[in-house]
Amino acid sequence: MGRLEGKVAVVTGGVRGIGRGIVEVFAAEGADVAVADILTEGEAAPVLARVERLGRRGLYIRTDVSREGEVQGMVGEVIEAFGRIDVLVNNAGVLSKSPLEQMPVEEWDRVSASICAAHSCAAASRCHTCWGVGRARSSTSLPNSGR
Repeated sequence: MGRLEGKVAVVTGGVRGIGRGIVEVFAAEGADVAVADILTEGEAAPVLARVERLGRRGLYIRTDVSREGEVQGMVGEVIEAFGRIDVLVNNAGVLSKSPLEQMPVEEWDRVSASICAAHSCAAASRCHTCWGVGRARSSTSLPNSGR
């Protein structure tokens, strides 16, 4: 029995990179996993197939985490499909290749919105993770700006 046996996890930005690794490890440890990502369902298919090969249920929800309404809709879809959320991993982030001092304001707005998205996800899922042993964690993988 895995450490997450019977749990339900949501991973934002779970289609590739660190997020995909988290999805696969959680499924291997026994969790059903909802993948919330801005990337397409076709791009999510390989990670969902891996979850199912591990004997767990996977769910893809196209979500722009910088849009609070989409986050609330995503949480509702997870609750409808799985009944609860035990673990929330805020992993989604926006990549900027511009050094901060050269970054246009519009680009900074996109980057900062993805940072604020962790709050939106935690707030939207709060009532579903606070009962019992629910947990929320935030991480992101934003590479160096080239310096």
